[in-house]
Amino acid sequence: MKAEKLPSGNYRVRVSVGTVNGKRKWASVTAPTKKEALQKAVLLDPDASDLTLKEACEQFLAIRGPELSPTTLSVYDGTFRNYIKTDVIGAVKIEKITTAALQSWIGRMSCSGKTKRNHLGFITSVLSFHEIDKKFRVKIAGGQPKELYTPTMAEVNKVVSCSDEVLKRAIALACFGLRRGEICALASEDIDRENLTVRITKSMAKSKDAWIIKEPKTRKSVRTVQLTQSVVDLLPEGRLVPLNPNNVTQRFEDAVKRAGVTQFRFHDLRSFFASIALSSAVNAGRRSVQDIGGWKTDRVLGSHYDRAIKDQTAKDSAAIALYFANNLAL
Repeated sequence: MKAEKLPSGNYRVRVSVGTVNGKRKWASVTAPTKKEALQKAVLLDPDASDLTLKEACEQFLAIRGPELSPTTLSVYDGTFRNYIKTDVIGAVKIEKITTAALQSWIGRMSCSGKTKRNHLGFITSVLSFHEIDKKFRVKIAGGQPKELYTPTMAEVNKVVSCSDEVLKRAIALACFGLRRGEICALASEDIDRENLTVRITKSMAKSKDAWIIKEPKTRKSVRTVQLTQSVVDLLPEGRLVPLNPNNVTQRFEDAVKRAGVTQFRFHDLRSFFASIALSSAVNAGRRSVQDIGGWKTDRVLGSHYDRAIKDQTAKDSAAIALYFANNLAL
């Protein structure tokens, strides 16, 4: 199903609506925009299975796109433009798509296992939207989760000492469990300076063409976090960290190199937060850490940060042993 731009500036889509005396019958719909034309046309199409994957993706993006989050839409649009629109799989009728075809398609990619799964997820969403109910057994090699590195307090302090004032604010907020996008979206009205808290209700994310402010990652991400007076004193009026998430990452990488510590990511400050909060030094409840960090479920907290927590436990155990070695008279 293709939208054709007319000399008038409107878009027209021709739709097959069955056969009469053995001949295919066509209907035509016209609208001011390509999206509207496709939305009208899909209502007339009695046999979506006759669509090619490219056509099915165009319809999905036109109709479902406005309902998706900007981040998801940007990912899906990239998958379509880079891996479907110009690939041979785009010409395959959606009713003819098989596990073998998808496996071959995945094999032509050079990206990570996680990214391949995202691309495959887009196709399965498109097929489900068009009521193509098939189960595919595509195997994706690799994609093992990266092992988290949990920095020590000394390492974090070294990075802070090598950071500019804006990055210091970002690091300070990340140590309380905030994500990059949440930090970049914060403004002074989100800070309660009397009660020393920050309210997280939004996040900065990359859309198709620009960075935008949107709702946070999940409903659990909307939360209030207790800060310290020293952190609140760092925060200016207006935007607290006038950067986008990519800027934060780049500045942080540079600061880590200047500090000369083990290489770790800005996002690893989330595991640093979890490990400190759950360590014997603080002994916060796991549910509290989940809520403060904005994790949707305890399972997500556990699957991503148990390693970090075990690392901190080992450090605590060593510290306890050293304390007794120096102080217990035997």
